[in-house]
Amino acid sequence: MGLGRHILCLLALAVPLAVAGGLWHPHRPRWHDALLGPDEVDLATARSWPQALWCDARDPSEFAAGHVPGALSLTESGWDDDFAQVVQHWSPERPIVVYCSSSSCDASTAVAARLRHDLGSGQVWVLHGGWEAVQAGDTP
Repeated sequence: MGLGRHILCLLALAVPLAVAGGLWHPHRPRWHDALLGPDEVDLATARSWPQALWCDARDPSEFAAGHVPGALSLTESGWDDDFAQVVQHWSPERPIVVYCSSSSCDASTAVAARLRHDLGSGQVWVLHGGWEAVQAGDTP
């Protein structure tokens, strides 16, 4: 029983100190920032690529209602018609940023994977947060 009491005393001292260190440490992690997946890019980074080619994977009606300036519409259902337009505007050194309506939308992930395969390029990124991130921030 004595050992258990010592452990509880140490925990009672350590836990508040650890919490305080986590809250006030100058190099603490920013917990509110979402972690990016391996093929994702955040809006600020994507905007820093002036030569990026933006592809909108949303439904064409959503694209018509509003999109990133200069973006091309590219959906899986319209791939045969729209892919040629992407090839016309793309070059191997040019990164491609694909977005859809939100983080929970899988269309951008599917379109990006197909672009990586068909173009043979690893420079294809999914915009974290999708169109909602663009609307919340300044458009590129």
